[in-house]
Amino acid sequence: MVRREKVAETFARRADGTWEFGSGYLIAPRLVLTAAHAVVVDGAPAPTVMVRFLGDPSTPTGRVAWWRHDDTVDAALVEVTGPAEHVPEAATVRWGRLTGTRGGVRCEATGFPDAQRGPDDIRDTEHLSGTINPGTGAKARRYDVLVDAWPDSRTRSSAWAGISGAALFCGEDALLTGVLVADPPEFGSRRLTAVPVARFLDDPGFVALVGEQTTESVELAPLFEPPTVVGGSRSPAYLLAADAEVVPFHGRTELLAKLSAWCEEPDTVSTWLVTGPGGQGKTRLAREFAARRRAAGWAVGWLRPDNGDPLDVGPLAASAVPVLVIVDYAETRTDQIRRLATRIGAVRDSGLRVRLLLLARHAGEWWRQLVIGSSVIERALGRHVTELPPLEDTAERRAPLFATAVEHFARALRRRGDQIGPDLPDPPDDLGHPRYGSVLTVHMTALASLLQLGFEPVPEKKGEGVEDVLLGHEERYWGWTAYARGLRFAYSKALRRAVATATLFSATTETEAAHLLGGVPGLRDQPEERLLALAEWLHDLYPAADSRYWGRLQPDRLGEYLVARVTAEDTDLFDGLFGHVPARDTQYGFEVLSRAAALRPAAADTIARLVSSRPELASVAAVAATRSDQPDPLITAIEPLTAQVTAEPDWLDELIAVTWAAPSLFGRWSIEAFRRLVDRYRELARDDPATHRPRLASQLFALAERLNSVGETKEAQESLEEAVSLGRELPDDAETGLAPALGLLANLYMSHGQTRKALATAKESVEQWERKNPPDLHGTVQALSNLSAILNESGDREGSLRTAEHALEVYHQVAEPDPWLTIIATSAGTNRANRLIDFGVQTVGLAIHREVVDTRRRIVEDHPTLFDHDLASGLHNLAKTLHRMGEDEEAAQHIEEAVSIYRPLAERLPAVYLRNLADTLGTEGVILLGRPGKARAAVESLAESERIATAIDDKVLMFAATGGLELARRRSPELRKYVAELRRYRSRSDPPGHGQKSRPDPARVVRNQPKRRSRRDRKKE
Repeated sequence: MVRREKVAETFARRADGTWEFGSGYLIAPRLVLTAAHAVVVDGAPAPTVMVRFLGDPSTPTGRVAWWRHDDTVDAALVEVTGPAEHVPEAATVRWGRLTGTRGGVRCEATGFPDAQRGPDDIRDTEHLSGTINPGTGAKARRYDVLVDAWPDSRTRSSAWAGISGAALFCGEDALLTGVLVADPPEFGSRRLTAVPVARFLDDPGFVALVGEQTTESVELAPLFEPPTVVGGSRSPAYLLAADAEVVPFHGRTELLAKLSAWCEEPDTVSTWLVTGPGGQGKTRLAREFAARRRAAGWAVGWLRPDNGDPLDVGPLAASAVPVLVIVDYAETRTDQIRRLATRIGAVRDSGLRVRLLLLARHAGEWWRQLVIGSSVIERALGRHVTELPPLEDTAERRAPLFATAVEHFARALRRRGDQIGPDLPDPPDDLGHPRYGSVLTVHMTALASLLQLGFEPVPEKKGEGVEDVLLGHEERYWGWTAYARGLRFAYSKALRRAVATATLFSATTETEAAHLLGGVPGLRDQPEERLLALAEWLHDLYPAADSRYWGRLQPDRLGEYLVARVTAEDTDLFDGLFGHVPARDTQYGFEVLSRAAALRPAAADTIARLVSSRPELASVAAVAATRSDQPDPLITAIEPLTAQVTAEPDWLDELIAVTWAAPSLFGRWSIEAFRRLVDRYRELARDDPATHRPRLASQLFALAERLNSVGETKEAQESLEEAVSLGRELPDDAETGLAPALGLLANLYMSHGQTRKALATAKESVEQWERKNPPDLHGTVQALSNLSAILNESGDREGSLRTAEHALEVYHQVAEPDPWLTIIATSAGTNRANRLIDFGVQTVGLAIHREVVDTRRRIVEDHPTLFDHDLASGLHNLAKTLHRMGEDEEAAQHIEEAVSIYRPLAERLPAVYLRNLADTLGTEGVILLGRPGKARAAVESLAESERIATAIDDKVLMFAATGGLELARRRSPELRKYVAELRRYRSRSDPPGHGQKSRPDPARVVRNQPKRRSRRDRKKE
């Protein structure tokens, strides 16, 4: 931000008594940045220098404290040595550099050019504006400013003379980016030249006076949070904040090396998620890594919250340097990350490298949902997710960390005026306890120990922890600062409740903040002007880096502890605020309460009462559960709501939608809630059939889809039969979902061996899709593909082939097919290929199978978690075809890839994918039996297939796997023995999803048996 009072006019006396005039800007206490040639005469600093700040007629003296004038830099620092009353108060300066390729970057500067000289020989200000095209002046490494307005005529020297040294501010955030130094005569006063500040910020002489400074990207600044002003708060807790960086960074060498290597990978866009509990060091790690990337020339920034408004990522695509985007609290910002990841897709082909470093407490349900919704995130899944381990794991290794923390906290406390004696505290006796695996716990203990050794320790009660001690000192600080502002409250807990409110909820304006505080018991009776003063106190006490009016008590753990304490004192303290603030704040409040509940049970009681008494908040609480690392209190509060589905609550539909999207948290509950929802519509349909029967039919279909997805196929079939029966009785224009319901019902009939019903229902589904007006080509393709598969299963191979070809014909009529429809069309292609092979046209069938795999692989590259099972199915079919044609070497490669895809799917959703895994393993075993040297691997695959088939009671797969094993047994006594040993260990190893993951893999155990026997024998000897 440009501050007018900091704009300065400089005067340097030459040896002949004449004066050199220039401009400048106050960047630090008593230090004015200007051009070197404006204050350096004949290669040496001018002996007499004076400065005049805008708005003050006095001209205090100064001296050139640092200067540099060479081919690339023309800059100087003038220290004002005159009276302090004539020097404005310094404020933090944000430095910038141009990192993009787009022209037209807006800029402005204020100086004192000769063109503004009046009749009294006094120069007035010129507030010039213009643009910079970053590609101009690249060889000279300077910025050329195309000014919007310029003098029509030139004086004897230059109309711009005297503006040299003016600070050049660029971009929306007005970053100090350059120093004006020249007026190229070739452009007739229409262009000015500036030295980029990035050329001298790291000069040792400059750093010695101003300290280390960093630059921000001018073009990307609107995307990023402004840097935190370090040292602005005297709060004891602030010393623990990651951005304060009081204690030097330590360790994480291996992870930092991996992150650096990640940045050098060729991928255009890549994501790395770092997780860990609060206080594990995620933010500090990111700050250290950011500093290293910035030093390497990258544009680096922490993504600014967008509050629901889309961010302009256009400048990101036009960046000329690699970009690192850091997103803290990623689990609470999934919508923003999804929007960014979607829009960033335009960057993929630009040759740019963009890295998204996400920080979160855990990679739970929120991460799964984010991955499904963003192909950019999907491509990084599995390669770049790291759970941050404890920094050190023994008391011996933690002791130096504690000593270092004590040393640096003592220095910081002394700098802020605390009386800290020479004797420093020793490490706690229980430093080896697991809780000290958190570096924050070590630091909190060090700081609390120091504060308690000071002249004003707080009383400690038995059983209290380090958080209580720190909060005691923090509350004392609240009292001092509030008293200094005249804020005195008869209610002793008023300040504590105010800070807790700011920790739970955000505000964007002072008025909104005061309104929030007025809703808290103990503050409701305060007059408006007092609430406004209290809001301003909080604003200054904990300033926010983003657009929020106030920040939160940091570190997070201390804030959560405070919330736990105040809710224990009054469990209904915040009832009047929840639901009356924006949804994002209600959601964040639930997240904080869920973590506070891990500290004190009263917070869990608050959640339960809020959700029970106001079920319209349940969907927000459910979203919070997907993002919290302590979701149990939220889940426990939501689960009893199924009993409240007695009428037609508006909140239930939304709650079911949220919980259904989070099966790992709400799985069975969402099914039960949906059953209650369907029961509710049955009651409504009996009272008002015309209105509610279409809705009942569609809800039955939706319930069946959910039941089928979790393996409850029998109940799913019953729901579909009811839905179809209703749909047939209703008018064609009723929105019942009859056509897709018939398709799913046909598949369930087929899986339950009801072939005739399946065939008739599948044909009816096709008829329903084809009779729609206008025609629904997407639904028709899916129904025809489905019918083709059922015709084949029923023995009508010619009909299956004709139907598959018809499906493909319809598919090609779709102008822009989406990935879902393309996957369905490839299923029709698979049916066609299989039928052609059945009729002896193997070459064409094989070519179609290859095309199916290639098509699905292209789709999976963008949507792996959505369509990876389709790719596995295609690979399986291709492998079987190659095996039939004797191409076992290639077949083995494809079947191995199919198994590698199905295995994690079966771990995650065993009811859905275990059968696919067993089937694919059986095929792998049969293929490997025909390859030299692969007999034991074949037996292992067949044995695992048999084991899974037995567990899920699939007699067809059991028979196939047993037959393959019998074939292997007949080949050699060694294989016969190996099969027996594998079967002997079968009972000790359950299939994925059917037992403990720690149980041994039987094949590995058996392979290790000879080695184990020899060890025992050697021991006996």
